[in-house]
Amino acid sequence: MKIETKFNLGQEVWYHIGSTIADGEIIGIRISQGNPIIYEVSVMHTYCFMTEEDLFPTKEELLKSL
Repeated sequence: MKIETKFNLGQEVWYHIGSTIADGEIIGIRISQGNPIIYEVSVMHTYCFMTEEDLFPTKEELLKSL
């Protein structure tokens, strides 16, 4: 079985939470059968987990989605 992800380890991604727009780096990818792909994103000396729908490859694409 081949699983393709939208983002790769080490890739910079953009996201927004509330009114905050920020960038981070993909440091982990979780793949579970029957569940969405979850990305572990390093953000200012901490990390969070987000799905592909929450992440964008560029700030421009993020802003267009708002």
